[in-house]
Amino acid sequence: MNSGRTIQLSETDGVNEDGSRRGNIIARHCRKGMSLELRALDTATAGVAGVGAYVRVPLLFGLLGSRLRQIGVIARDTDSILGRRLTRGHRISAMVVSVSPATGNGKSRVGIALSYADFPPSR
Repeated sequence: MNSGRTIQLSETDGVNEDGSRRGNIIARHCRKGMSLELRALDTATAGVAGVGAYVRVPLLFGLLGSRLRQIGVIARDTDSILGRRLTRGHRISAMVVSVSPATGNGKSRVGIALSYADFPPSR
């Protein structure tokens, strides 16, 4: 297992398809140590090539479960292998290691640590 690689998410100042602002989601729901879900992005719908980072957001204080909300993107030029591994079914875990509130330019900074499973997916 390859672990300990830390990278910064990009596109944290964006707006999701449902109109939610990523910076607001980061401010309200991102905490150091929480797990993220990673999904390969479709360039046609997302407008950017790479991998989306998602956090679980509780609905009505968790009484109605939770929903995944995108908080940023791992750009393809940052990690070209990541998207291919995800589409092939490999397991990749991500954890928030740092969160900085929005600065004057309106961008929040979120650092994540990636752990790659270097074995093929289970069948």
